[in-house]
Amino acid sequence: MKKSLSIIIVLIIVCLVFSACGISKKDKKETTVEETTIKEETKESKEAVAKVVEMKNTAVNDGNLVGNMVCYGRMVNNKDEYYFRNPKDQERIYSVDMAGNVKKISGNIFMKDMHMLDGVIYYANTTVGDQKDTKFTDRNLYKYSTYTGENTKLTDLGFGTGDDSWLSFESLVDNYCYFSYSNGVDGIYHIARVKTDGSDLTELFTIPAGQNVGNPNVSVVDRKYVYFLSKDGLNCYDMESKQNKIAIPNFDCQNYFIYDGTIYYTEEDPYLRSCDLNGGNQRTVYDGSKLGFNVDSIQFNIYDNTLYVLIKSYDQHMGSLKKMNLDGSNVADIAEDIKWFNIVNGNVFLRYWDGKSKPDTELYTYNIAANTPIGQLVNFDAAMNNAKPQVSTQKDSTLPVAKYLPYFKDSKIIMGLQTENAWMESIGHSYDGNLGLGEHFYGNIYDRGDYYEVKNVNLYTPYLYDEEPTTDMIYKASQKSNEEYLGASRLKNGKWIIYGEDDSEYSYIYYTGSIYIRKDATVYTGRVSDNYNYRQYALKDVLDKINNGDNYIEAYILEVDEKGYVKVLANQEWG
Repeated sequence: MKKSLSIIIVLIIVCLVFSACGISKKDKKETTVEETTIKEETKESKEAVAKVVEMKNTAVNDGNLVGNMVCYGRMVNNKDEYYFRNPKDQERIYSVDMAGNVKKISGNIFMKDMHMLDGVIYYANTTVGDQKDTKFTDRNLYKYSTYTGENTKLTDLGFGTGDDSWLSFESLVDNYCYFSYSNGVDGIYHIARVKTDGSDLTELFTIPAGQNVGNPNVSVVDRKYVYFLSKDGLNCYDMESKQNKIAIPNFDCQNYFIYDGTIYYTEEDPYLRSCDLNGGNQRTVYDGSKLGFNVDSIQFNIYDNTLYVLIKSYDQHMGSLKKMNLDGSNVADIAEDIKWFNIVNGNVFLRYWDGKSKPDTELYTYNIAANTPIGQLVNFDAAMNNAKPQVSTQKDSTLPVAKYLPYFKDSKIIMGLQTENAWMESIGHSYDGNLGLGEHFYGNIYDRGDYYEVKNVNLYTPYLYDEEPTTDMIYKASQKSNEEYLGASRLKNGKWIIYGEDDSEYSYIYYTGSIYIRKDATVYTGRVSDNYNYRQYALKDVLDKINNGDNYIEAYILEVDEKGYVKVLANQEWG
């Protein structure tokens, strides 16, 4: 009897995107942006303002809080493993877990603006220790797999050696990398994006020479609008209409990001400010002028509807890290003498200035939810000397690419059943990705060192109907296959399927061959007699349970990675 397989991939991630800039403030009168807008706006700019006022929500960010980008995206995480730049090893990349176990990425790879997605670090290539190098020209985007060590170039842009040669990778949204760059030759600034597989490189907008203001600071809002800075002010590019409008004329800042319909920004003074998306309702969120040192930089981030603000002085090597409500109320001190901070996975990671309060050779952290005391996590010197090697860097990965992966990416292919059966709801609630569940697959399993190969697998998907199948169609399906067909179910793509005890009559094989399972795969287990109480296990701990005596694997596929390797499975045969 044929069995079917179902998978729906849904990516749920924290909805938070922001952008940072380092812009020289223009000379201007003490007139609010709102007043300037009223006096100077044209009919066209009025239409633009009206349009952006309606927007409320920031885009989903798949890889990092862009509020971390002002610190060059120093930290990312893959589950409980955190990747960081080691300042004692020329900013090479290391990893650490919360128990303090440290590893080092092999090879001379230097990253900035790091984003993490499905075990892959997406980053902007940089020089040793971020030092200025007149001969360095490869400022392209890359991705690095933490599982295989494969390092892949995503863009092949040409860069000169001038001072204005740079690339800034601000946001990873819906599997697109959004970035800005200058080739250092013609003075033109480019706003662009590229898919995470390196395809569909698209130039969204160009800022002509003479109209740019340092880093344009790209910020994606509502998955549709790309904000950036120019001499005209704050721009809003509509990716659907491919039209650009000036959202706030003459807007100027050092740093900014957009959150829930509000712009938070800094100028060349010790104040954090906010305003609406049309420049109105300007207000001071935080006044850092009374901290006892000369403020020359403010870094800020938002996590769980809370502002985290670092007011600091590069000249005096001082910095005060605080948290507060979004309106600036209920200010609380976190730490003094802070050099930089990143927020990753609910943890605040920070480093002190020159050992004033604590040694600057240490990386410290505290957990936001638990409100734990600040504790030492990594000694940079010890990490450099004692780190275990990470997977070796490979220019060309030797691991095969799954041939069935295109089917998983095809929205028209919906595998297995989408009913409201209790066992499906149970696994859906147990698995945060809520990807659904399909039928068993069978095949011989082989250990390939870095992964498992399951041979002789048939993957099925049901026939899809444009309209709801009639009762007569369902009855005929039961009669023809001698199985009980229970009804019809509508899928998320709008299509319909007939479902029942067996899919053999109303399904077809779309792939025959091998599938690949990662050795770090997660397995959810449970069974009917255990009230469908699925629990999470590591594959290595339950492999013998999901293998029968003939060395066959019997499980459900829930999720695959970018290479098509199975990341999450479920097994309901034991509890």
